[in-house]
Amino acid sequence: MIDGARRVGKSYIVEEFAKNEYKSYILIDFSNENKEIKALFTDYISDLDTLFRRLSLLTDVRLHHRESVIVFDEVELFPPARAAIKHLVKDGRYDYIETGSLVSINRNVKDIVIPSEEERIDMFPIDFEEFLWAKCNNIQVDGISFIEKLSFNAFNEGTRLQHCVKMHKRLFGVKVKKIGGDTSYAGKENRDFCKKESIQTSFVKRGRPSKIAKEKDFVRQELARVRATTMEGSFGTQKEHYSMRKIKARKKETEILYIFFGIHTANAVLLAERLMEQQHAKAA
Repeated sequence: MIDGARRVGKSYIVEEFAKNEYKSYILIDFSNENKEIKALFTDYISDLDTLFRRLSLLTDVRLHHRESVIVFDEVELFPPARAAIKHLVKDGRYDYIETGSLVSINRNVKDIVIPSEEERIDMFPIDFEEFLWAKCNNIQVDGISFIEKLSFNAFNEGTRLQHCVKMHKRLFGVKVKKIGGDTSYAGKENRDFCKKESIQTSFVKRGRPSKIAKEKDFVRQELARVRATTMEGSFGTQKEHYSMRKIKARKKETEILYIFFGIHTANAVLLAERLMEQQHAKAA
């Protein structure tokens, strides 16, 4: 059972999983399913052979023993189907996934026994930091954030390190000397590149320690600390102060707006604070 608020992606995630992990699947959406399919779970629960045969005919999907999954989407809208899970799981022919919202309120469990076979997973909207992980590769220089790559197609942010270095050189005209990055950037290609360019990093040292290991380890730890406090702190600021704790975007254009608003508003506030500090320092 995947339980969560509406519009957080339950149906999409489950259907993608079913497509990729099973030979075939049937998705039954109880928010708009016809009466004939609903009746299967009340009229034929004691005759599962007939239930599966009719379900396969009505959906035009062939079911394969132990290689198919049946998805009950918005199952809270039809409690008899949820109650039927006990018998369907015991039968053992196929796997089952339920999705629902407010599945525990009284009207959604009326007159049924909640099956003990359910394993419940709660699904929440992503927050701003998770949103950036999925869509955006973000670099930070002296506390100011820059969007290096924004894509709605999956990409590995670890492959973007060299692009980040080039972006830094283009923006500031100086060579990068130190980089703090998480483990996704710490692959061999990036390590070799940083070694060639004499760039110190926060990546955990591999192999046997050298004579100057203590000095290098101190730099590595300091880079890791600054990355964790400054970059993670900026995510926290964006979440807490700019209404980014939960991302509610449903369109590509809105998602882009959220990303730019969160990052650049935080930048503007930070720059304004620094300018005020400079003015106070001059006046003192």
